[in-house]
Amino acid sequence: MTAAKRFKRHDVFVKLIPPTLLAAAWLAGCATVPPPPSLAIWDAAELGRVEVVRRHLAAGTDVNARGGITGLTALHQAAFHGHTAIARLLIGTGADVNAANRRGETPLHSTVYWGHREIAGLLIANGAAVNAKLENGQTPLDWAVQLGAADMAEFFRSQGGKKGVSAKDAEKKQETDFTDLQDHCPTTAHGSRGNRFRRSELDSEAITE
Repeated sequence: MTAAKRFKRHDVFVKLIPPTLLAAAWLAGCATVPPPPSLAIWDAAELGRVEVVRRHLAAGTDVNARGGITGLTALHQAAFHGHTAIARLLIGTGADVNAANRRGETPLHSTVYWGHREIAGLLIANGAAVNAKLENGQTPLDWAVQLGAADMAEFFRSQGGKKGVSAKDAEKKQETDFTDLQDHCPTTAHGSRGNRFRRSELDSEAITE
């Protein structure tokens, strides 16, 4: 077949393709990964902005990216603030359920503060270590006992949870352990440690995302 005939056959083939299909193929070839939102993924997880989290994941943001003073992940924040949909989304895209911050806190520890039993169950079902320990030896069960969170303590025990320190030692360590509340709440107003101005500022930013 001569070059002229091959070119003519190719030309006929192209003419048979619908213009809309050609346009779609051209757009697909030119598609680029969208930029990540300006609101950090762990801030979005704290605020419950599931769509912002989705945009981060679509943009290729590391699902285990660290933030805050102690190195929390978005899953820590979703677990602490009770955002089950975000926790499911993060776990489904590869979030480390046993990620530990600089003090050893895992997302399962984070569920204890406000009693988010559903997320605790979700984490354990996806491989979270029920007896994960802080650097000082405290497990999620230790925290539940300290806080008087009977439902959480019962749940952890039903899942094989054990105490990592004695009651006497736990009492001595309580004040130090709960300073992590400040790291979990840089943008929200949980208790006296929340920053209400920062919450308002980030809420406004998230709404415009």
